[in-house]
Amino acid sequence: MKATDTIKSLMSIASGFSDGLLRDMIDDPLTRITPEIGQHPYWLLGHLVVSEAALFDQYLLGQPNRYQSWLPLFGIGTVPTETMDGGPSYQELLDALVETRASITKYIDSLDLPPKN
Repeated sequence: MKATDTIKSLMSIASGFSDGLLRDMIDDPLTRITPEIGQHPYWLLGHLVVSEAALFDQYLLGQPNRYQSWLPLFGIGTVPTETMDGGPSYQELLDALVETRASITKYIDSLDLPPKN
């Protein structure tokens, strides 16, 4: 077993936990945990997308974040708004998460690391 297999396995487990919950909220993405506090799924998903893209695109590959235009809505220091005006649809965010994770997996598959002892 290679180290990259472990990384891909952990990514799969993490995705398994989050993906179903995120997809369940497609019909009501602005629902907050409580009326007073908490982020809604739309912001959480957007933040996850731009954060994972930042880790891969910027920090690993040294390239601009592929979702640069979404940073004002979902980047570090932003807060959820009560609407999705001016932002991507929830489905676009779901698709972007899948695309980003597929890019990461493809990159991991391209690494030529020796098997673990």
